[in-house]
Amino acid sequence: MRYSERGSKPGELKVTQYHWLVLRADGRELKLAAPPGEVGRAALRLGGQDGWLCWPERWKLIEDELPAAFVADAGEVIMGLADPDEARPYLDGTHRPAASRRPVRRLPRTTAFAAAVHGPIVGGALLAALITSPVLYFGPDGMPWALDWLLCALAAAAVVVFPLRGAGAASQGLPEGASWSVREEYDPSIA
Repeated sequence: MRYSERGSKPGELKVTQYHWLVLRADGRELKLAAPPGEVGRAALRLGGQDGWLCWPERWKLIEDELPAAFVADAGEVIMGLADPDEARPYLDGTHRPAASRRPVRRLPRTTAFAAAVHGPIVGGALLAALITSPVLYFGPDGMPWALDWLLCALAAAAVVVFPLRGAGAASQGLPEGASWSVREEYDPSIA
């Protein structure tokens, strides 16, 4: 991740954040930039795996960042952009992957719904609505006050306890042992 701080007026800061994977080969490093969600997923799934970098055939016509794909030996792919100056040593055309009929698939996306996390949250809300429905239907005069308070307290407990269970399931689903390296680079003109 890199921060670039530069404003359009004196005294104003503009912060830009970049996310990339660092690919190492032959004692060199290459940064493959991708969206933040994909970088995190790829770091967890592809960390330490061998693979191939695939470039466009007509890379000399591209002036800005080069589109590239890292294909792991397991067949998972992450697409990104690389700096042409860092990529130049790899663009000589001498390294070609062996012809293979192995299927290649894009890195799986993280799902927006996880039953272990979101199920208890939705269940708690539905249970709270079910418990409070007699109080709402009959009103404060239609039921004894002690029963009103008991049902409302049970509904409040359901709204609190079930989401906490969902949050606990979310924290249990995180991988352990993942390490991140943080590099900070500064623009010398700002210092």
